[in-house]
Amino acid sequence: MQTTFYCGRYPVNGNNKTNSGGNVNIERRLKEAFPEKSFLQEIFHLEGVEKQEQITITSLSAGGKTSCAEGLSKHFPEYKMLSGGKIMRAKAEQLGMKIEAFAEYNRKHPELGYDKECDVEIYKAGLTHPQMIVEARLAHCFVPTAFHVYLHCPLSVRAYRRYLQLRKKDPDVKLGAVMRDLKRRDENDRIRYETLYPGCMWEEGDYDLSISTYENSPEKVVELIIAGYTAWLKSASKTSAHELVGSFLKF
Repeated sequence: MQTTFYCGRYPVNGNNKTNSGGNVNIERRLKEAFPEKSFLQEIFHLEGVEKQEQITITSLSAGGKTSCAEGLSKHFPEYKMLSGGKIMRAKAEQLGMKIEAFAEYNRKHPELGYDKECDVEIYKAGLTHPQMIVEARLAHCFVPTAFHVYLHCPLSVRAYRRYLQLRKKDPDVKLGAVMRDLKRRDENDRIRYETLYPGCMWEEGDYDLSISTYENSPEKVVELIIAGYTAWLKSASKTSAHELVGSFLKF
C-alpha cells in the first residue's frame, strides 16, 4: 500500500513517487502575484537564498503538525522548535477567545493584523535560527530556506483526534460539534490566508515531501521526514519550493 509520496527529485524509498505534474502546478502559480509585495519582499529574496538546516511542517488543523514536530525535535535536540499554533493560541487567550473563534475573527478583521504578527514572528525566527523546526499553517511561506513537509489527513480522522483530546477536559464534548468546528476552521483559514497572500495555499505537489498521517504512524512519519530531509541537505543548493515562492516577486 502506497502511503506517501515524495515531491522532489530525491526519492526516500521504493514506495514513493516523484511529482510528474509539479511543473504544471508551478507554471500556473508563477502567474499569480501577492498583493502586498512590499511586505513579502522583506521575506523572499529575488535571487534566492542558500538552504538552511530547517524543516517546516504544514497541515490543516489537527493534521499532526505538533506531534510530528515533537518527534523530530527528539532526533534534532539542537534545533529550535517553533509552533505557529501556540503563537496564535496565546494571542487568542489574550483577547479572551478560543482558537476557532479567533480564526473567524481574523477573517472578518484582517486590518487588525493579528495573522501578520504571527507571520512576522515565524519569519524573524527563520532568519535568526539556522537550525529550526517550525510547525504552522504557512510555515512554508515564511521560512523559504527550509525543507517543506505537508501532512495530509481526512477531516473525519482529524476531528476524531481532536475529539479525544478535548474529551480529557470535557467529557460532554460531541464528535459532531468538533467536526463542524474543524470544517469551519479550515474554511476560515483558507479565506483568510488567500486574502492576505494569494497563492500561499500550495498544493501537495508544491512541497518537498507530502505524507499521510492517517496511513502512517507518527514514528513512520518522522522516519520518512528524516530520510527525505537528509537527502535534501545533500542535494542542490536551492529548493524548487523556494524558487516558486521567489518567482512571485518577479514583477
